Amino acid sequence: MTSGIGQRLREYRIRNRMTQQAVAEAIGISAQAVSKWETGTALPDISVLVPLAALFRVTTDEILGNTARRDYWESKWREACAEPGGALEVSEKALSEMPDDKIFLYRRACSEYLCADSASGPDGRTRLLNSSALHFSDLYAAYPDFEDALSMLVRVLSASGRTEEARRYAERSPDRDRLLTLCLSGAELSAQNRLMIGRALSQLTADLLNAGSADMLRLADVLIDNGAGLYDGRDRHAFRLAAICRRAMNAAEEKKCAEAVDALREAFDYLRNICGERFSADEAARQFQSFLQSEKLSVLKERADYKALVRDFE
Repeated sequence: MTSGIGQRLREYRIRNRMTQQAVAEAIGISAQAVSKWETGTALPDISVLVPLAALFRVTTDEILGNTARRDYWESKWREACAEPGGALEVSEKALSEMPDDKIFLYRRACSEYLCADSASGPDGRTRLLNSSALHFSDLYAAYPDFEDALSMLVRVLSASGRTEEARRYAERSPDRDRLLTLCLSGAELSAQNRLMIGRALSQLTADLLNAGSADMLRLADVLIDNGAGLYDGRDRHAFRLAAICRRAMNAAEEKKCAEAVDALREAFDYLRNICGERFSADEAARQFQSFLQSEKLSVLKERADYKALVRDFE
């Protein structure tokens, strides 16, 4: 029992991003006492259970491992969750006993959002959406790492017509690009979708080039040839150069030296074409020069055509 309580207290503390010292100061005990609880060498006094539960936003039953009531409400929710109205009713009843239960807080807010579409009249819909937004906002404030709560908050605010608020929250998320599509419309939405497609295309192209096989390079060529308007910035040129260099490296590894030098010459000509007068100062040109000197091409170092290419490049 001791180790179970200690393990739960440690999980709650870490989830709330608190040190043992911070927990100790919050409830007026020593950090050594908190350490003893977490290592299982002592139990917390009954007098600190309620302050601990309030601090960690859990119930005293959860701290003690008494989960019978929660299991009961979980069973009830599963029976009712096919209908948003039933799920909302069960979630509210569960929260009357367990007001800080993270999962039921989330379920209540989700159910309010789902019930809004079938609400009687615009006032009912607005009331449910505003309540859902408030509950998701409170949940996200309590659990800043709860990405599902943040995602749903953006969705609900957008459905409520509060798009500027939704955008501000979307900007905070690691899933920013996807969430912004919930807040935008018209030309802005088209531009955002195009940006996301471009980034996905760039990532796929990079993965294909890293794989490096002949089949993967051919597929990368297809993407590069047909995705001209989707790549970010100069990514398309960088990928084209990387594909040519990868073919040169593969040929060199297979001792197909003439083929390798031909590919390097192709890369050289491509660089000249895209860089123009800025050729010698361009970052891509510097990277290509470094590639020419790499050990991966050492099999070519004594070839006259390779030496001529290096001279031309310099």
